[in-house]
Amino acid sequence: MALIAAGAAADGPLLIATEGGHGELFVQPFDGATCAALAPLQSLAPDMAAQAHDMTRVAGSGAARLIAARGSGVLLSADEPRARDALRLPRSVLTDIVSPIYGRAPDAKPGPAR
Repeated sequence: MALIAAGAAADGPLLIATEGGHGELFVQPFDGATCAALAPLQSLAPDMAAQAHDMTRVAGSGAARLIAARGSGVLLSADEPRARDALRLPRSVLTDIVSPIYGRAPDAKPGPAR
């Protein structure tokens, strides 16, 4: 998400919205100047995401859906992350500790022990 924010090259706050599956969007607000996350990642239906975040500028693969659900907004970019945009990321968002980030609970549930 920070990489998409870096590619959007915006001053001030912006919302990153990407397709999340199950008809939902992964959304996360960022400071466009620093690429720092302003809140945790969420997985929300487009109408809920539109209500939860009022940032005018939106980027990411789900940006057009969020703007349509809200009825207003400015589409900065619908591009996927680009490696070259990593050069704009501050050291504070870079890490060598890699772990998955889940935007929603898993659909699969453990069954009874056999």
